[in-house]
Amino acid sequence: MVTSLFSVFDPCSYSWNMNYWPMLLLSIIMMSTSYWSIPSSTTVFLSMITKLFNLSNKQKKYNNIYLISTVYIVFILNYQNLIPLSFSFFSHLVFSLSITIPAWWYLMFKQLKFSWLKVASHFLPLSTPKIMIFLIIPIEFIGVILRPLTLGLRLTMNTMIGHMMLGMLKSLYMPVFFFYEAAVMIIQTWVILLLLISYMKEYEN
Repeated sequence: MVTSLFSVFDPCSYSWNMNYWPMLLLSIIMMSTSYWSIPSSTTVFLSMITKLFNLSNKQKKYNNIYLISTVYIVFILNYQNLIPLSFSFFSHLVFSLSITIPAWWYLMFKQLKFSWLKVASHFLPLSTPKIMIFLIIPIEFIGVILRPLTLGLRLTMNTMIGHMMLGMLKSLYMPVFFFYEAAVMIIQTWVILLLLISYMKEYEN
């Protein structure tokens, strides 16, 4: 079977049907804390995420377990992308949005429950001319609503570009590009983490 550059993004491909579940199981085993005699990289990573969320959630408005789980899902699914012939979930916008939209709406509902006046005040910046009020408020509202979409697009585009670059340059020195993809995976997870924290802290000031 002749494969194209975009075959890795096809959920109906032969590779996806035959190889996905064993590879996902291998990823989970390799990342398991009981697999290593010393604290694994996963344990260190989860500990770091927990500390960051605890520092950012001083008022205890949010359930950190949900946010930590969201970041961990992004991390583990990006991690399994490093295994050859595995399916790239985040190359599909629908899957990316299914992660980012619930996380963003969870933060918004918690903020509204804690102080809806503080949330509403962000739709109208200070020193806005009175003549511009009816124009600024809809623009700010649309900007807030589009945040999960831009977050999902960022996740999808980073994954697609990373896989396409590896596909085009696979005839060169492969270990270099494996480490490149590993770096993309880590940076992508870190970006999602920092954006969720920034959304969390926005209405605390």
